[in-house]
Amino acid sequence: MDSAGKIFHALAFAYYCFSYYYYCEHVYYRVNASDFRPKSYQYGGDTKFLTMWCWYFQIVYFFFCCVANVMEMMGMKPQKMHTMRDWFLSSIAFPVGMMVVSMFWILWSIDRKLVFPKELDEFFPVWLNHVLHTNVLPILLVDMWLIRHKPPSKLRGVTTLSLFSALYMAWIFWLGYGVNIWVYPILRVLSGIKFVFFIVLCTTAPLPVYFLGEWCINVFHGPGERSKKVK
Repeated sequence: MDSAGKIFHALAFAYYCFSYYYYCEHVYYRVNASDFRPKSYQYGGDTKFLTMWCWYFQIVYFFFCCVANVMEMMGMKPQKMHTMRDWFLSSIAFPVGMMVVSMFWILWSIDRKLVFPKELDEFFPVWLNHVLHTNVLPILLVDMWLIRHKPPSKLRGVTTLSLFSALYMAWIFWLGYGVNIWVYPILRVLSGIKFVFFIVLCTTAPLPVYFLGEWCINVFHGPGERSKKVK
C-alpha cells in the first residue's frame, strides 16, 4: 500500500500539472481574447475563482506528497513534511475540493448559467471541466484511503480553514463592490435575505466539511493512532 501511495501521488501531481499546462496554453488566452467577458473582467486574473484556488491547492498538496515520498526513498525522515502535508490536506485541500465539487454540480443542476455558462463550452473541453469540478474529490478520497494521514489539532485546522474562507469572501466582496465584478452570476441574481443566506452558507459550509475529512480517515483506517501509515 505504501508503494501504491507513492505511485498514486506521482500520477496525481503529473495529472494536475499537465491539465494546468493545457489550460494556460489552450484555454486562458482564448477566453481573455474573446468577447465572452469584458476586458475589465481581467482584473485579478484567475484568483477570482474558487475553482482555480482549488486547482492550485491540489497541485501544492500533491507536490508536498511527492517531496515527502522522495525524502523517504532517500532514507531521510520527513516527519515535518508529513505534518505539513497532512495539515494542508485536512485544512485546505479536502474542504475546498469538496466545496468546489458539491457547490458546482448543485448549482449546475439548478441552472448552469449560475456557475458555468454554456458559452464556456467553446473554450473548455469536457475533460478539463471534470478535472476542475469532478475528479478532485475521488482523487482525494483515493489518497486518503491509500495513506493514513494525521489531521492537525481541530483548533489549528478549523482556524486555517476559517481564515482562508474569510479572506476569499473579502476578496469576492472587494471585486463586487469595489471593482463591480461579480465573479459568480448567482451573486447578481440574489438579493436581500437570499443574498445574505447564500453568503453565510458559503462561509460556514466548509467547517462541517473539515470534520467530514476526519471522518473519512477513520472510516478508511479505523480508530487508533492517526499518525500510523498504512503499510
